[in-house]
Amino acid sequence: MDGKNKAIIIDAIVSNEGVGTIYRLTPEELKSRKKNDLTSLHQFGVCEAIEIAAQAGVIPEIVIFGIVPKDYQSTDTKLTPELR
Repeated sequence: MDGKNKAIIIDAIVSNEGVGTIYRLTPEELKSRKKNDLTSLHQFGVCEAIEIAAQAGVIPEIVIFGIVPKDYQSTDTKLTPELR
């Protein structure tokens, strides 16, 4: 992100909403909602990566799109029919 004006992050996200639900969030919104009902599928999440970038002084404007997948266990790179 160093030297960039804007970053768009797209990631799978755990939510109580249906498959294919798309969230558009700022880092602050993700951080506050993470405590409630949204969770990253990674051990090292988007919020943590943004915090490290901020500490290093390389933080552009960030928009996050979180999409609820059908299957949280699969590591396939193809989209399921619900997300196409």
